Formats: sequence, C-alpha cells, structure tokens
Amino acid sequence: MTGALRYEWVRISTVRSTWALIGMAMLVPAGLALFVSWLVGSLGPDAGGPPDDAGTGGLAGFLPLTAAVLCAIGAAAFGQEYRHGLIRITLSTFPRRTPVFLAKTLMVAMVIVVAAILAISTIVLAQALGGVRGVHAGHLVRVRARARG
Repeated sequence: MTGALRYEWVRISTVRSTWALIGMAMLVPAGLALFVSWLVGSLGPDAGGPPDDAGTGGLAGFLPLTAAVLCAIGAAAFGQEYRHGLIRITLSTFPRRTPVFLAKTLMVAMVIVVAAILAISTIVLAQALGGVRGVHAGHLVRVRARARG
C-alpha cells in the first residue's frame, strides 16, 4: 500500500493541471470575495452592505465555487489515467486494484483538504483586505439591484 501511495503522490504532484486547479480554487473565489468586499464597502451602508454584527458567515457564499474546482482535481486524478491509457501501466505495476484505488482516493482526499484550507484562508484574507466582514456573493445582487433602481 505504501508503494501505491508513493506512486499516487508522484503522479498527482507532477501533473500540471493539479497545480493549476489548486491555484484556481484559491485565486478565483478570493478575487471575487475581494471584489465584492470592495464594492460593498465603497458604496456605503445604504447599498446593501452587511450589518455590523454579520460575522464571517459570508464565507459560505464563495465555497460552492471552490468546491466545484476542487472536485475537478478528483475527476482529473481518476480520469487522466484512463484517458491516456496509463491505467494499464498502473495496474500492471500494482496488480491488485483495491490498493491502487484506495491510494488514489486517499491521495486525492489529502490534496483536496489541503487545497480547501488554502482556498478558505485566501478567501478570508481577501475579505479582510476588502475591509468588510461577512460579505458574500448575495450582496453583489443587492448592490446591483439598488444601483439600477
């Protein structure tokens, strides 16, 4: 099992799409959180900003986007070997399928947990830099509606 885990770590860490997806999971939601925080903060409290006691509940507004990008890491980890036919080499190196798929699942889960922690910390940092606590994507809809009306 340790050989399969080592194999999966080398495979998942050397694929460029893994790092690109982790970067997207961190930067896109954080950029949106920073933008919405800045927009709500710059338009003032009358534009539909969060109340003073809102807390950090706004983090949940950006988590579905992060989760979707992180799910793509899992899909890529399983799908790339089948797409390029490398699963035959993997299964000939490790003839028992159960350890291979357990190692693949464990490695993807570990990478996704670390990436999720990094993504959440960048969202929180972006909201702090934006100067507004508790902002979520729903505020952008209210700000746009009030700007039009």
